[in-house]
Amino acid sequence: MFTRRTALLARFGLFPIPFLIGLVVAVNAVPGDRLYLAILASGLVLCAIGWGRLLSRVTGVHLATEMAMLLGLAFVAHLLLLPNVLGGGDILWSLAMLPVGLLGLAGPTAEEERSGPYLLALLAAFGFAALWSLDASGRYAAFLSGARLQMWLDVFVHAGVIAHLGDPRAIGGGDIALARVPFVLYHMASHAFGALPVRLGLVGPLDVVTSFWLPLGATMTALGFLALGRALAGIAGGALALLALAVIPDPSAYWLQQGFLSFHWMLETSPGTLFALPVAMMSIALLARWQAGDGNGTLLLSLLAMASCFLLRAHVFVWLMPPLIAMMWLLIPVPRFTLRMRIATLALGLPFGIAALLWIARREIEQSSLAVFLTRFMEFLHQANPPTGYDGFYPQLTKALTPIGALPIGLSLALLGMAGIWLVLLLLGTAAAALRRRLTLLDAQPFLVIGWAVLMMMLAPTPYHGDFTDFRHRGFVLVVAISMSWCAALAVRLAPALASPLLTGIGAVAALGSAVFWLPGTTLPRMAWGTSFIALEIPSGLLAAARELRALAKTGDTFAIYGTPSNASLYDEATLVLSVSGVPAYVSRAEMMQRSGEPRRSIAKHRMAALADSERETDTEAAMTRLATEHVTFVVATPGHNPAWDPEGSRAIWALGGYRLWRLSPSQIHGSGN
Repeated sequence: MFTRRTALLARFGLFPIPFLIGLVVAVNAVPGDRLYLAILASGLVLCAIGWGRLLSRVTGVHLATEMAMLLGLAFVAHLLLLPNVLGGGDILWSLAMLPVGLLGLAGPTAEEERSGPYLLALLAAFGFAALWSLDASGRYAAFLSGARLQMWLDVFVHAGVIAHLGDPRAIGGGDIALARVPFVLYHMASHAFGALPVRLGLVGPLDVVTSFWLPLGATMTALGFLALGRALAGIAGGALALLALAVIPDPSAYWLQQGFLSFHWMLETSPGTLFALPVAMMSIALLARWQAGDGNGTLLLSLLAMASCFLLRAHVFVWLMPPLIAMMWLLIPVPRFTLRMRIATLALGLPFGIAALLWIARREIEQSSLAVFLTRFMEFLHQANPPTGYDGFYPQLTKALTPIGALPIGLSLALLGMAGIWLVLLLLGTAAAALRRRLTLLDAQPFLVIGWAVLMMMLAPTPYHGDFTDFRHRGFVLVVAISMSWCAALAVRLAPALASPLLTGIGAVAALGSAVFWLPGTTLPRMAWGTSFIALEIPSGLLAAARELRALAKTGDTFAIYGTPSNASLYDEATLVLSVSGVPAYVSRAEMMQRSGEPRRSIAKHRMAALADSERETDTEAAMTRLATEHVTFVVATPGHNPAWDPEGSRAIWALGGYRLWRLSPSQIHGSGN
């Protein structure tokens, strides 16, 4: 039992969630940053809980503390993003609004949230978050000590977005990857959390990824499991959902061993998922609370949570929205529409939805064929990602049955590869609950999610950057999370012995002992081809150049790099420099920029040509004036790419390991019109 003082703290939402998130951040930060980042994380979460409660009161709903936190953090992410959306403003404008959320802390928490079982569930959630995020922060600490950075290449892009939102050197400078060009708003709301400590000067953009951003996201994900499990089956259900999360390895580690469907790898590769997935789970949890009689305000909050997923991670939103809306349509009483009629309308509307997806992808279909469009992801998934537990099986299957004939089996294998044992237990548990007449209409939700997943794997169109797997693949984490949470709820419903919050809470904490053994390394790619996207060897000279640039640059400065490849799509030297320095790049990832449509295509081509021309120029003043005209403030040269106007690097202000850094003179910058 809590003491009277602890109960008072719990009543106002001050304990233990903010304290625990501070601990999770502290153990992941480097020693010099721990105290400040832990205090910031605790304060941020405290404000988020308050904002969540304020929003719930507006709709007449009382939310559990973990749900208030998730709702509040979704709101705060958008609040922090707002200045940038309105025109490159300073994130500090929004920071001033965060303490308003503290007004929401005056309300009491539920009695069960002051109990031992709830605290055990929280310990399990935060313990798992700490273990999960320590894997990445440990690899980053090794990198700082001289090892290769064993993180997916996208980490530099994410750090760049964080710098764009929060680094004083980048604020107002347009897209940090293509300076002075307006940033394209996409699913970047969660990056604003990482931008906050960067703006406050506590940590650099790349450093903040593992020391603050990932730990916060891992905590949100664990609390998402607690929130959905609790909404479906009380604290026992939430504790069992956390137990399921911790007790056995990622489904990609057994049976099919399909690395491209690795749950934990995807969470780290696309860190926005750590924030969107728990909010998606909360939207379903709110729907469950509405069905249980919590009032129409809960339904409104469910819709708002679903909508907020778009700017947190669009892939999760796309995989969530149709099945959630369909479930609402089935649950909401509609005058003169029986349940049978509502099911019929969904069945009749399905062909129109399929037709809409095919119409969006009509150019892709014209370029290949409908059969190729439908089967290409299955062939890639089952044939191009060895080693798996069934290498060679799918090529033989398609040869025997044709790709279209093998498609149903391929989709079934994909679902099994995603959710593993949890899919099997979901089917068995649902069947057992049906036999015992313990199913509710809401239990159709996981199957609506699975059904929509099947359609997305066949029909999702290719986005602008050309990765056809993008929307067909990255939302699969929702299938995993929903399957695990529903298994926990069905277990509580079917086995009364598991309905004890105390026993399940103890079990959830004990399951962390299992996670200690299997969790390390699960966020690394299992696919053979994935090794080329991690363990990037970053030259010490390039890293030092980026840090020197960070020390010298100020707001409005821009850098360019000689020697960066013109066909770079995922990574180039400029991407690393901007992620470490926080300074906007004249041009980076040129090929990706040219895929992004006008005017980015023309601007990227022009800038690559201008860089090449200035590198060949032998007249120093002419070259540097040309660069100043292009609003370039600093120039970095990679080894072997010293410009013709300074082949020995005698005019450079800094040099190390073949890397050199030049700064344009004030007269040149002034003369360029800056």
